[in-house]
Amino acid sequence: MIQNELIISNRLERVLRNFFIQFHLESNHLSEKSLRLLISPWCHYFAHSSFARFHHENSYQSFANLSNAPGDTLAFMEYFRTTNYSDYLDKSLTNIFEKRIFREETESLMIPKNSYSKTQIYQPGFSKNFSLKLSLSSFFKIERIKDKRAQVFFDVDLSLRNKMHASLSQELISHNFSTWFSDRAIEFFPKSLLEGLPFLLDNAGKYPKKDTLFSSDSWHILDGWRIYAASQRDRGAKLLGSPHAINHGCSTHFWLRDFELSNLDQYYTWGWNQESKISITPFFTPKFSGKKRPTKINATGKNILISSAARPTHLLEQPYLPSHFENYLNEQIELAHRLEKITQQKVFIRTRPKDLGWNLENKVSKLNNPNICIEFQKSKFIDRLNASSLHICDNTSTTIVESLWLNHPTLILITGSYFDIRNESIDEFNFLKKAEVLHNNIDSLINQVNLIKNDINLWWSSELVQESVVKFIEIQGKPNGQIKDWKKVLLN
Repeated sequence: MIQNELIISNRLERVLRNFFIQFHLESNHLSEKSLRLLISPWCHYFAHSSFARFHHENSYQSFANLSNAPGDTLAFMEYFRTTNYSDYLDKSLTNIFEKRIFREETESLMIPKNSYSKTQIYQPGFSKNFSLKLSLSSFFKIERIKDKRAQVFFDVDLSLRNKMHASLSQELISHNFSTWFSDRAIEFFPKSLLEGLPFLLDNAGKYPKKDTLFSSDSWHILDGWRIYAASQRDRGAKLLGSPHAINHGCSTHFWLRDFELSNLDQYYTWGWNQESKISITPFFTPKFSGKKRPTKINATGKNILISSAARPTHLLEQPYLPSHFENYLNEQIELAHRLEKITQQKVFIRTRPKDLGWNLENKVSKLNNPNICIEFQKSKFIDRLNASSLHICDNTSTTIVESLWLNHPTLILITGSYFDIRNESIDEFNFLKKAEVLHNNIDSLINQVNLIKNDINLWWSSELVQESVVKFIEIQGKPNGQIKDWKKVLLN
């Protein structure tokens, strides 16, 4: 029925751009690139979170409940990751519309108005101490924007949303999901990017012009930051970015990497490189900048930690299907069971705190083994890591590079059931494979645990392992960034 939801996401974005140009005159002064920066994230998240629930329903009657639209993209994301969202979509196909609870207020970023900086950084990934040193050493030419937000309320404009519906349903008229999809789109489109956009853009235009804006974790999620950045860009500012996760550098298909490379002016990676339309510079990892990597190995914990990935059951991102993710979770439970059996240690599976629809606790309870536990991120990752003798990451999560940088004994399992490694990153992952850190199947990893379980620290401190880890980190999590390095790029 639906060949590729990414195609529909791109068509949705194109329709909305044309809609803004035709009807939303207040935003016409925005460049097309800035408009794309604003609406692309929501288009992606909506399309990918809705298509997995659609099935042809002859009895569906067009209806859009516009009583509770999300205040901004983040408010939509807070809802779409839950099972309440998928339940709402399922029931809408049978003309049952329950109340939705969105955060209705729009969060507007509070920017200092009396600012004399040339460069502003927001959620840059640096420690607060490193950011302060950047400001001081640059004589405040570099300014970190604090994460302070003001709440603004906007009313839903029924006329404007109905015009959006007409544009979208006409674009998708050849598909049997056209009406249903258009109904849900105008229900879920953020007020910050429609009714509130003229006010927010006008407010953003009152701030002093800057030369450069930089962030590593806000380009895809915070409308207040993107609206401010779009206004600054159209007055000549350059938008700089850096990854906030290892997926940018190692995953074959990763929308956020592609979005940032398409919409920013300059990109500073964690050490990797690739062909791109914009300038890419292999650089330093912000979170490790100004910090010294530990050399001491002191894994004295008495349990095993598996850091798990999490996806909602209704999230469809070709070629990563919900059924593939379920296979991944089943493999993970098998892994935990076999680890406990050969080590006689407690195994903690650390995952996200929200109910994403997979019923993990029920799956684990069927093992009838109290030594296998689900932890929904109730403690900090580093605290749970320090309590373990061995960390196992079975996905392309940033916990890989965090654990390796902390010099904690780590094994990586990438079976290909859901997660994969892109061709450009094979070489550095092969460093870990030669050292028996990376494994492609459960049997191989279990055999390695059997070999090292009596003295994990001894194995981890071997020359082969330590050299391989250092080589890997240099490309997927380059450490040792200093003040002078970041001043050079941020002040350009």
